[in-house]
This record gives sequence, C-alpha cells and structure tokens, in this order.
Amino acid sequence: MEHTVRTSHEARRSAMQRLERRGSEPSDIRESLSILVCQTVNLHLITHKAGLFSAVVTAFIIESYKTLKPDPNDTIISLLSIIANRLDNTTTPIPVLLSSTGPGSHCSPAASSIRINNFWFISLVLSLATVLTGTISLQWIREHQNYPNLTPRDRYALFNMRAEGLKKWHIPKIFTALPLLLQSALVLFFVGIIDFLLAFGDVGVVIPVSMVTILVLLFLVITTMLPTVQGFLMCLPYLYSRASPMSPSQCPYKSPQAHAFRVMLSSVIQLCHKLYTGESLLSKWWYKPINLVVCVMITWTKKTWTEFDMAWLKLRHQFMQHYDLDKGSYPRDPSDVDNDPPIFDLAQALRAHITSQDTNVIKNSLSAQYHCFSEVSKWVTDRETDQLHDEPLQAIIQSNEYLRDIMLNVGRYFVSFTGYCDISTHVESRAILHPSKLSSILHQENMFFFLQSLYRTYKDFDTGITKHQLELAMRLSTDIHYSHYKHSTAALGLPDFLFEPFFVGNDKYNDALQWQWVNNFSKFFQSAEGVQKPYIPGGTLQTHQATPRLIWYFTFVSLERTFSQNEGLRPAIQGKFIDTFRMITENLNEQMSLPDFREPNLLFYLTGLYLCATKLRHKTYHVCLDGLISAMRTYKERTIDAGIINSDLEEIYSGPVTETLYEGTFSSKWWDFLDSPRDRGDSSISRRSPPSVREHTGVTAPASPDS
Repeated sequence: MEHTVRTSHEARRSAMQRLERRGSEPSDIRESLSILVCQTVNLHLITHKAGLFSAVVTAFIIESYKTLKPDPNDTIISLLSIIANRLDNTTTPIPVLLSSTGPGSHCSPAASSIRINNFWFISLVLSLATVLTGTISLQWIREHQNYPNLTPRDRYALFNMRAEGLKKWHIPKIFTALPLLLQSALVLFFVGIIDFLLAFGDVGVVIPVSMVTILVLLFLVITTMLPTVQGFLMCLPYLYSRASPMSPSQCPYKSPQAHAFRVMLSSVIQLCHKLYTGESLLSKWWYKPINLVVCVMITWTKKTWTEFDMAWLKLRHQFMQHYDLDKGSYPRDPSDVDNDPPIFDLAQALRAHITSQDTNVIKNSLSAQYHCFSEVSKWVTDRETDQLHDEPLQAIIQSNEYLRDIMLNVGRYFVSFTGYCDISTHVESRAILHPSKLSSILHQENMFFFLQSLYRTYKDFDTGITKHQLELAMRLSTDIHYSHYKHSTAALGLPDFLFEPFFVGNDKYNDALQWQWVNNFSKFFQSAEGVQKPYIPGGTLQTHQATPRLIWYFTFVSLERTFSQNEGLRPAIQGKFIDTFRMITENLNEQMSLPDFREPNLLFYLTGLYLCATKLRHKTYHVCLDGLISAMRTYKERTIDAGIINSDLEEIYSGPVTETLYEGTFSSKWWDFLDSPRDRGDSSISRRSPPSVREHTGVTAPASPDS
C-alpha cells in the first residue's frame, strides 16, 4: 500500500513538473495538460488498486478451482472402502457399484462450484483488464504530452491534431470506463463470496456476511441512482414544504456508473415520451411559463456532468422562486434558460462572503464581488423590460424582490423605493414610471444595499467604497425628494438611503456630494409649503412617523464645518443653506401676517425639530440661523405659548423613536431651545446676499428626475 501511495505521489509530482515547464504555452494547451495531469494520477491509482484486487481474487480462486475436478483423496478413500468390503468375511457383503467409484469413473462438479468460479474468474479478468487498459492509457497520455524540440508554431498545431484525436477516438470514454470495470469486478467478487458461503450451509456465517455484502452493494446502487432520482423527488409537493423552505442541495454522488444510469434512464424516458405523444420531451413546453417540472426535464436532456450541474443551478433558482416567493414565470423557450445567470447560487455565495467575518477574503475579492452582484442586479432588473407583460413594472419588482430576499435577508427590516413610493400613482399626470426608469432605480438601490451590508460588517474599507455608497444614496434621495409619486401610507419606515448625511459633512469626501445633499435638504423644506391639510400619516415625506428621525440625521451635516471654508463648492453650499433658511423665515412671517393665522403649520414643526436636533447635537447655533430662530420664537409666542397646537402633526411625530431622540417632544420644556438663541435678528439672512451657484462654480441645482 505504501508503494502504491508513493508511486501515485511520484506520478503527480512528475506530471506537475512537466506542466510547470510548459508555463509559456498557450492557455488552452496548459488547460488540456492540467486535465491530463489529473487523468494520469487517476490512472495510476486505478491501476494499482486493480492490481491489489487481482491478488486478492487470485487467492480465492486458488482454492475454488479445485472444486471443478474430482478430489484424488476422495478416489483413494473410495477404493479403500471397496477393498475393505471384499476382505470382509461377513455373510452379507455390501454391494458396490464399481462403475461409480472406479479409477476411470467421471465426476461432474456441483452447480455452486461452477457459479462461484465463473464469478471469480470473470472478476479476475476484469481487474486484470483494468490494469492492462490503464497501463496502455498511460502510454497514450505520455506520448500525447511529448513535444520534443518543436517550435511554438509546430507545437500548437501538433497539439490541435492530438487533442482532436483524443476526442474523435473516444479516449476520455475509455478513461471513464476503467472505474466501471473495476467496480464490476468487485460486484462479481461479492456475489461469488455469498454463493461460496451458501455452499457450506452454515447459517451463522452466511447471514452476517451476506448482510454486510448486501449493504455494500446497496450503497453502490443507491449512490448510482440518487443524482438522477433526486429530480423526481423535487416534484413531490410535500418533500421540501416547510415554513422557511431551503433550497435542495444537489446530490454530489457523481461517478461514471451514475452518469451511465442517468443517460440510460433519460434515453428511456425520452423514447417512451416520443412513442406515446409523438413529440420530444420539451416540445410541449415550447414558449410556455417555465416551472419546476420543466427545469427538472431540462436536467434530463444534458449529456455531461458539467451541463447537468449548470442545469441544476437554474433548477435551484426556479425552486426558490416557486416555493419561497410563489412567483410565476413568463413564457419562454426552454432552451433559453441555459443563458440565464445562476442568480440564487451567486447571491448565496456573495452573501456568505459578506457574513464570513473574514476581512482578508472580503478585501481581496471586493472588486470581483461588486461587479458580480452588479451584473446579477442588472440582469434581474432589466430582463423583464424586453418581455411582453400586462404589468411590466410588477414583473420587474417581483424579480427584484426575489433577489433581495435571497441576498439581503440578514434579519433586519428595510424599506425599499417601491415599498415607499406607489409607482402606479403619479400625483400630477397620473402616469406610471417607465420600466427603464424603474430598472435604473432598483439597480442603484440594490448596489446601495450591497455596499451598506459590506460597510456594516467591515468598517475599515477605503473611502472610495463609502463614497460610492454615498453617491448612490444621493441619487436615490434625489428621486424621492423630486419625484411626484404618491407615498405609501403602509410603509412603517423610510428608505435607508435617506439616512446617509452623517457621511456628507466629512472632509474626506468632496463637496459635490454635499452640494447634492443640500439641494435635497432645501427641497425637503420647500415641499413642506405645498402639503395641504388634512395631514395624512405617511402621505408625504414630511408627514411620516419617521420624519423626526430623518431630520435628526440632517444635523450630522455641521453648519460650523460647512461655513469654515470657502474653497471649491463651499460658497455655493453656504448660499444654498442661507437661501433655504431665508425661505423658511419668509414663509413663517407670511403665515403670521395672514388675518386667519391661528394654528401652527407643517413647516413650523419641521423647522422646530431641525433646530432642536441642531442644539442637542452641536450645543450652539451657527450665526446663519439667527434670523430663522427669531421668526420661530415669534411664531411660537403666538401659537404654542397661547395654547394653540396642531394635534394632528404632534400625534404623527410622537413615538418611541422620536422620544428617544428628542426627549419630551412638544412639551412646554421641549420648546426651550428657542428661548435663548444668539440674538442677531433677521440681519444675518435678510441683509446678506447669498452667493450665486453659477458665479462660484458653474454648477446648477439638480433637476427633477422626471425632467
């Protein structure tokens, strides 16, 4: 045994050395040679195992072949019995049939002896045939790898000719048949063992040995059938039904005998179907919705294990869609399924990397993982737009929900763009989103969630990743702030990408991101002017129960830091802040000047939340807020101090999250943040002319996404 292992190691080492010496060969030559290296090692192992098995069988044959001819000892005993009878002086001699006991008599072997020797001799022949075929195959491989003193051009041409010869003359099939020969020899040997023991009739020996032998043979039969039979089992509705269905794991018992069984059974099924219906197995499913049964049938039509595995990737994907989400499919040609990416397994592999806690793995493969997920996301969000659907937007959303469920389900609740915006209702034009626009939004949101998952697990990445995550958040936030689609009142929270401003004020990131954010910030307060009564909880971004939390995140952008520099886009950003605060101030003053002014409006409460959060986070107010604070204080004196409140808004904004951030929200003590501001009146805003964005940078405010 040690010699066998040592020989196989030497063969592997020798083959690898030859492969390393050919490092300058073209990639297809190196790939072919690497495959042959594996084949060489396998042939060495099979040849040595077959030789050892032949020695074992030979030891049994030495004893069994003797039962095929008469035993000389039996003849001697018979003759001695005859002589003894003749010398006996008894008056009643025992009659003896000389024809049956004489030296020249014929004795045929027992039927069991013939069977046993047939089993064992055939087993020996098969094992020796394995050794012979393996030895010859090694000679073929050795000559195939021999390229002495040839130019690269001639070597490449010679390789092509030899590689074609290997395929045309079915050399790979011969390699595959060798394990089958050895296993067949082993099965025959086991059958002979059982028959050999039955001839003795000793039940105490026959039963235990037979049971063990049957178990071994049963293991061989089951592992041969399972890769094919598993497809039938998946069609049973109760087998994989559970509260949280898991994807079926593919049976890994792939072997030459399992492949042969699969090919034979598949051929029989397709032939019977052809004879019974007159059409091929998949023709009845031509351009019909692809379901689990069709995917199972597709696996039966594959010729190689690799094709079978690729079909199984699609089968697992279809299984999870059917059982986890119960999603339908659109009419397609079954042959087109081969072009689909393996979404489920790609997503699971990426998710496993994200949650692996192995920082080195993430860093070394981050770029590849990002582009891999990006490709999957684009395929999921774009593929439905080219299909014919009665409701194309729902088809896109449905496919995207499936991707998020298998990729981003990390035990937390999140609100998506489509979960927050009702894309079927446009407030102004009653139009719906164009499919390409929705696909773009969903893809950007997928990439944001992917990077967010990475950041939450590994916070020490370079700033480029965080910056890209922030760019995606800004684009999506702009769609929310500038879109005119009705907001879903059923959403319990706001989309995660709205809560990213704590990155914006960081000096590590350029001012372009802050410029985009400050425009969204301004749009938030500007849109509050147009929100009419009655205030519906969740009806707008400004009247959501999570709005106080969003405003709390607004204060992560420090005004002190923003106004501390005057390079680049900073003057434009500063001007946008001043414009926003002045707009709020003018609106509050205009409201107070109306004759029917009485109840505090939405803009007043939003501004109050922002100023309170600013005071709690930064302890002081920046000078640019002085005029706004003065107007807010006057507004408060005429409403809150007079006992006039807006109960609808206070009810919307009240909640455990708000109470955690703003202790004692809307109580008389809570409004104290307005009592002692830095008193500079309106001069800081009204007298100061904000710098023009075009004048300083040539940058214009972002347009509406729909424009």
